[in-house]
Amino acid sequence: MSFLRLPVLRHGLMVRHSDILPDSEVTARIEKARRLMSEKNVEVLLAYGDPTRNGPACYLTNYPCFGLGRRATVVLGMKEGPFLFTAEPSRNLPRVRLMTTCDIEKTRQYLSMGCKRARELAGAQGRIGLVGIGNLPSGAVKDMAGLDGMETECLSQAFSALVAAKDEGSLRATGKALSLAREGLGLIEEQAASVKDLWEMAAYADYRLRLAGCEDTNILLGSSAGGRLRPGYPSRQTMLPGDTMTAYVAVQYARHWGVAGSSFTRGTGGDKLKARMDALRTMQTELAAEIRPGMKLGKIETVIRETGLRRALPLAEDVPVAAGTGFDLHEYPLRPEHTVEKDMVLQVALTADSAEGSTAMVVNMLQIKEKAGLWLAGTDGVK
Repeated sequence: MSFLRLPVLRHGLMVRHSDILPDSEVTARIEKARRLMSEKNVEVLLAYGDPTRNGPACYLTNYPCFGLGRRATVVLGMKEGPFLFTAEPSRNLPRVRLMTTCDIEKTRQYLSMGCKRARELAGAQGRIGLVGIGNLPSGAVKDMAGLDGMETECLSQAFSALVAAKDEGSLRATGKALSLAREGLGLIEEQAASVKDLWEMAAYADYRLRLAGCEDTNILLGSSAGGRLRPGYPSRQTMLPGDTMTAYVAVQYARHWGVAGSSFTRGTGGDKLKARMDALRTMQTELAAEIRPGMKLGKIETVIRETGLRRALPLAEDVPVAAGTGFDLHEYPLRPEHTVEKDMVLQVALTADSAEGSTAMVVNMLQIKEKAGLWLAGTDGVK
């Protein structure tokens, strides 16, 4: 299974949070990108973003590709830019300018005009670094013709790793998003004793979270009387006394995602589940010291699964144990060969099935520090 099941109808409050992302941090992000460009010997960076991979464009401009059909290219030179080209209709431009950290170019030819600007900045002999171009829809590839004859290099992985190492603004946004995700998890659990079905529970939690200022939510729920259980799109099922629920709540705030997940039983009779939940939380606490910068994501998953086996808590094979989370719900590091570095944030899901009872699941967020991991506490102090 995957936790990435975002609906088409999305997004609430879209603003620029200047307290979370002040001008000084915008400047620092651009300079960090230019240092990477210098290391890779490219004069210009051309980054593509869409709703499936929003991070690269958003990192440089704070522009979110916030729905179906929203696409953007960002051009950054060593001394000029960033220049933002989007597929936004002209009627949206005044609003978009309020949520971005740079001006937006007046064109809907977001890709061809982005390539033209990149070529101009690079000059005849310049090299251009490409980010996210592999995500282009097949029908848009022809719009890259403006780079024909230019020397280019794919920097997608290097730039994704740069973005995934959270700066202070990203960590503040993640902390607020995590607090809202936990608030949403609490709202779901509070409603379990009601006559509401899972769909109504999710809708109410989404409503309350949007009132709290979030940009988006991804709420997955599952309920049964026992046996293997996974969260999914909320159904019209109503929980009965003694039923177990697994709940996964992801919330986006200030362009960043926070996630939380848990299992619980309605009413009495959940002693066995509680014991396994306590065991997973204890295991989680001890795992933080085992996860260090420089480890491959595949090695981290192996460490987590082997720890579960030693504790007689074999973890479900079909649930992703660890993945990067930030501007996108799933971002670098994603693959076993990806290296986890300091200040990256992982969502870690510990899921244990039981033949005697229902599934126990704990989902939290782990920040990679200098010598080990640190479970994020969240914060309610950022507004």
